[in-house]
Amino acid sequence: MDKTASQTKIWKIVITGGPCAGKSTALASVKEHFQEKGWLVVTINETATELIASGLRREYCTDMQFQIRVMQLQLAKERTFEEAVRDLGFEKVLIVCDRGILDNRAYIPDDVYRQVLEINGITHEQARARYDAVFHMQSAAVGAPRHYNLSSNATRRENAQEAARLDESIAYAWSDHPRFFTIEASDDFEEKIDCLIRRIEAAEQ
Repeated sequence: MDKTASQTKIWKIVITGGPCAGKSTALASVKEHFQEKGWLVVTINETATELIASGLRREYCTDMQFQIRVMQLQLAKERTFEEAVRDLGFEKVLIVCDRGILDNRAYIPDDVYRQVLEINGITHEQARARYDAVFHMQSAAVGAPRHYNLSSNATRRENAQEAARLDESIAYAWSDHPRFFTIEASDDFEEKIDCLIRRIEAAEQ
């Protein structure tokens, strides 16, 4: 490719949601769809899950300590990916984050969240502005409870009621983003994925 880095359009979005929302499947579907349309698509995996799966379990530290590390690593991953894609010569790049900085807000009180932001040298407004659009996939626990399960994520511990409350907290955490969209839970998961892709396409225009 002969496109220069200055011509590269980087569009960074977040796919978030409560437990058992279908984010992993959604990320794969979004990546495939936009690659077929000629975009370079890179995905940033969920940071908290990476830390937990690596052995840094939540119970080994305070909530604040854990969220500081989640945010620190998230910022580093985003910076690395953004710098890397600018050098590749693609005209259009889609960066898809499996959760973003504001997800931390759902797991800790607001005053602690502000402290975590300060320690990482960023404000809430700056964190929010890092993302061009946010797509909240509603947990099956909210709109399709018979499909809620713990099997699709080894780090998931919430029962259906806890998952529904967490889903609401995550939606609140992102609710002041100017381009925040909810993809409602459905018994028809393929339709939910199609709805997500349509919303992303519409938001990108």
